[in-house]
Amino acid sequence: ETQHARGLEAIYEMLRWGHAEFAYDAHAGPAEQSIDIGWDAALIEVVMREREEQALRPGAAGSEISAAMLPPEPDLTGQEFGTYVVGPKLTESFWDKVYQAEQTSIGRPVVLHVLRSSLRESAERAQEFLDTASANANIRHPAILPVYEAGEYEGTYFYAREFVIGRTLYEIKARGHTIPETTALRVVRAIAEALAHLDDHGIMHAPLRLSRIFITPNDESRLADVAVSSPGMAQLAPAQIEIQMIGRILIPMTKAAAIPGSGRVLTLIHRMQTSGENAIVTWSDLAQEAKKLAPIVGPPPVLLSPKKTGVLDKVKLWGKRG
Repeated sequence: ETQHARGLEAIYEMLRWGHAEFAYDAHAGPAEQSIDIGWDAALIEVVMREREEQALRPGAAGSEISAAMLPPEPDLTGQEFGTYVVGPKLTESFWDKVYQAEQTSIGRPVVLHVLRSSLRESAERAQEFLDTASANANIRHPAILPVYEAGEYEGTYFYAREFVIGRTLYEIKARGHTIPETTALRVVRAIAEALAHLDDHGIMHAPLRLSRIFITPNDESRLADVAVSSPGMAQLAPAQIEIQMIGRILIPMTKAAAIPGSGRVLTLIHRMQTSGENAIVTWSDLAQEAKKLAPIVGPPPVLLSPKKTGVLDKVKLWGKRG
């Protein structure tokens, strides 16, 4: 436990300290929970958080998370991989490389996650990768992108999920763009309903990252890779912490819309940041509050070309066939 966090979040915080002095309390009570996480997994999460936060700071160059710190990894672009033809790389992390691909057996575009070669020798890491894919494959919720298949091909572990056309909240914020109030409300509702659904079914979720929250050209919001199978990789802090984080992120990037009752949307986002009696402390409560405002924004508009909507220019195609 630290001054600002407990449990796994405290471990993440301590790993980011450059220098620290520790005090021993002989009267402290026993630990309230056991945390089972490998140091490699903890360090991966910490580095990814740090890099994403640095990229979002004012004046940061570029909007992509640099892969310069990652160990070299073979590029599968243009290769046949089982029943898939691999397209260009979309992104990568310490866990995996992510590609556009086509599932040729049924002509379906997908996003293909491939476990890094440096982690394949660890049976524990490989199983955790597949278990996480399985956890996401067994979720049925309209705001969560489903996993279609997971497995091993010639010693390489992978999983394929639904592709989505659009941009991530990370990309929008990093480029200094804004989103309309109506879109912000749909983002809030999608996140809240998705995570409330996981809570209701006893499914653990990963710490929320802006790079996992997509906004499509018709203003729908979808979440990718949200479920985890291991408590060591799960978000164990109270939901209120993440609710406050999403509120803080959305306020500066949300612009008022000329719609009746629009002030109520911004009021809700402001309320997400608060603590005390008026605080929103569960995803279910936030989903209910967002649902009350649904008539204000109405249904998502009919899907149009990004150039015609003028809302999300320079749309990135996640999984579009070349």
